[in-house]
Amino acid sequence: MRIAFIRLSALGDVAMTVPVVCSAARQYPDVEFVVVTQAWLGVLYEDIAPNVSIHPVHLHDLHKGWCGLWRLARELRADGVMAVADAHDVLRTKFLRLLLRLWGCRVVSIVKGRSERRRLIRLGAEAFGKPRRHQTERYADVLRRLGLDVQLTFTKLQLPPLDVLPAKPASARWIGVAPTAAHASKIYSSHLLLAALRLVMAHDGVRLFFFGREASVAAMAAQLETAFPQRVALASDYAKGLRDELRLMQGLDVMLSMDSGNMHLASIVGTPVVSIWGATHPSMGFLGYGQPLSLCLQSSRVCRPCTAYGARPRCHSPYPCLEDIQPEQVANALLRE
Repeated sequence: MRIAFIRLSALGDVAMTVPVVCSAARQYPDVEFVVVTQAWLGVLYEDIAPNVSIHPVHLHDLHKGWCGLWRLARELRADGVMAVADAHDVLRTKFLRLLLRLWGCRVVSIVKGRSERRRLIRLGAEAFGKPRRHQTERYADVLRRLGLDVQLTFTKLQLPPLDVLPAKPASARWIGVAPTAAHASKIYSSHLLLAALRLVMAHDGVRLFFFGREASVAAMAAQLETAFPQRVALASDYAKGLRDELRLMQGLDVMLSMDSGNMHLASIVGTPVVSIWGATHPSMGFLGYGQPLSLCLQSSRVCRPCTAYGARPRCHSPYPCLEDIQPEQVANALLRE
């Protein structure tokens, strides 16, 4: 059987499908899995199993609009796809799976649990009780509805080391820093983050690698580089693409991230992640794969979470739930892990 597994975006969501596809491919070596995602995200699946291939999607040209989706459906049909696991369930993928169903494919889609998510926001995490089902399990459920009893046995990707990195002394501690996120309600204030990182850098042997191509990331790295020469670098100085970033993350002792795609990237290469949570909450089911709650830094305010993804929070910047997290907490977590 040849199954199209569809997840088009975003970075963190696509990264969370890697443990599912990898586990399924190893448990069902006779099933061929065709991952349908954006071309630049296909590198996440390179060489994970011989029965996994990528069908790249070009949403801004070749597969743009309804005609482009028709073309994509024809490509998948010509590729021998017999079943469709839609792990995205947005307008694009609904149209795509409609076409493939009409052409005889068996089609299933993800159950997102929107009502459960709204209830968690309405009641608050403490009143809601146990955390929502993790997103990786929801992705696995899609394949289970196709008759595959997928168990998440994935531990981490094994990538070759990034050979352009300097040699790491035995006593050194390499820390990745990903200070940005898609929404302001998930971003720790720069002045608090800089205070935390200065506490960390007071310890000999610590070296920081900043992830993110925004001007604010470069500016933050430059401030610390002035105070701590030769101990601060941009990941982009060494990593020339997403695959290289994964290889760099793999060599870190710990990663500091917001609730963002970088948390999920570090998780799939097995790097511990100290994550900072503001308006969102790890109980929503979007914590990095395999990461413990003990590494989540968050406020105890009962109004959390007030948003599922960071959009349309109840408060405005500066967000009290983020301001509650002290630089000393961040520094201690990074040095302890």
